[in-house]
Order: sequence, then C-alpha cells, then structure tokens
Amino acid sequence: MKQNYFCSIINDDYMSIQYKILVAEDEYTNALLLKKILTNKGYQTEVAYNGAEAFAFLEKDTFHVLLADWMMPVMDGIELIRRTIAWIKPKPYIIMVTALASSKAENYARASGADDYIAKPINNDDLLERVVKGIEKISEKLMN
Repeated sequence: MKQNYFCSIINDDYMSIQYKILVAEDEYTNALLLKKILTNKGYQTEVAYNGAEAFAFLEKDTFHVLLADWMMPVMDGIELIRRTIAWIKPKPYIIMVTALASSKAENYARASGADDYIAKPINNDDLLERVVKGIEKISEKLMN
C-alpha cells in the first residue's frame, strides 16, 4: 500500500521532514554513487535499475524527488516521466539525468515533463543544488 505522507517523525525530540529520493539509474556504479551522495546529505534514497522498477517504487511509496536516467532498459527515462505524471499523485519533482548534453535533448526532456535536467558527468554540488530546489518547489505546493 502506498504511503501518502511527506512528513515523518525522526525522533521523539522533534518533527522533521524525511525527504525521499528515488534514483532510476541502470549503471550500477553510477546508481551507488548517486545514492551515496544523497544519503550522506541525509536523504532517504532508493535505487531502481530500470524504468519499470522505478515506476513500481513510485506506485508503492511517495517520493519527493525522482532522478531519472534517460537511457535505461525495460522502460526509458522519458517513458518513466510520462507515466509518473499521468499516474503518480503527488508527483515528485523530476530531474532528468543523462549523458545527452544538448539543448535539443534538454528541451525534449522538459517537454516530456522533466522539471529539471542535468548532464553527466554530474557535479555533486550542482546535483545537490537541484535536489534542494526540487524539494523547495514540492514543499511550496504542499503549503498551498
């Protein structure tokens, strides 16, 4: 059953947001690196190794941010984004992560529903800045 919440109690002393991020990345090393970067910053992070697996995660749980690689087996990142927008509520902030570093690719990803776009190789600070931006946007939607 899908958990419909964005807040959870971290400990008995205070209420804190536990931000959840889903990484959809078929390259094992890249997936582990992304997970490590995000986990080290305190984000609860799950990894899916193809688009279909990522969509199954999204159906079962609520995530604030989705990092979606473009080229994955079974279901690519573009199809994952389209299905997420059509079926997942609340929709996570979607960041397309890809080796396709062109304005044409970025425009296509955004037209398909990506909220942001980052080309590989990824700069850690740039990635974290975009994740924070996404969380801020999601938080604004929840407040309104």
